Amino acid sequence: MLLSCFITGKHSRFKMCYKFEPSDVDGQQAAAQRRQKQTKRRNNCTAAICVIGISAFAYIVISLVLITANFREQSNIKRALNNQSRKVGEVENYVAINKKQFVKLKDSQKKAFHRIKRMKDEYYCQLRYRYKCYWIEPAEYGYLSCADAPRICSARGGTLANVYSRNHYYMLFGFLKIFAFNYGWIDAWLGMTYDSKTNSTMLSTGRQARYTKWNWNYPNNTLGGCIGLRASAGRNIGLNGMLNQDPSHELWAAICEK
Repeated sequence: MLLSCFITGKHSRFKMCYKFEPSDVDGQQAAAQRRQKQTKRRNNCTAAICVIGISAFAYIVISLVLITANFREQSNIKRALNNQSRKVGEVENYVAINKKQFVKLKDSQKKAFHRIKRMKDEYYCQLRYRYKCYWIEPAEYGYLSCADAPRICSARGGTLANVYSRNHYYMLFGFLKIFAFNYGWIDAWLGMTYDSKTNSTMLSTGRQARYTKWNWNYPNNTLGGCIGLRASAGRNIGLNGMLNQDPSHELWAAICEK
């Protein structure tokens, strides 16, 4: 309720006051203002809620994006590791296969080496006696001294031959006799030595010889201790058998053993 007063007349002593109720228009304006404030407050709250919701939604979306990216990265890493493991497995299998092939190749090379060695031995092995191989090495320049004879045998991995028994002597003598048909007679160095002081014949191993068959007029104590074997194409006794000579003396060949 409002109180309204005013003075009547120009010089009036009376003042008149009236009480009156506010009009409906003012009430409607106040109500409209209140509703406007409430609406504004609600709008502010709604805006804050929206901001929070949008922020939460953005956070969830970003988190999902990051999780998805991380999952994809882990999947790529896992796939890369699987590919790497598969490649490592392939390399290991390749290495294992190559290792087997290398072992087979190495075995084949060993077999080929032994086969070639056996062929070489068979080529040089012109005569066999009790697991030993014997061959004749001719002199390089026509004649060969006793001092140089071991060298041409060692070039093929052998040594000068010994006579181990009667049968062995006739095997070597008969074999040397084959070459004598081309020259009439031939002589070759052996690995045995003769000691004129003790009148003993020694093998190259240091043991005493069990069998000797000397040429006519041999052994000769005026000559050296190197021993050779002579064979002729005919039956000339003077050109068949063992003989001793000086180290500087030269013969046509050497009989080697291995």
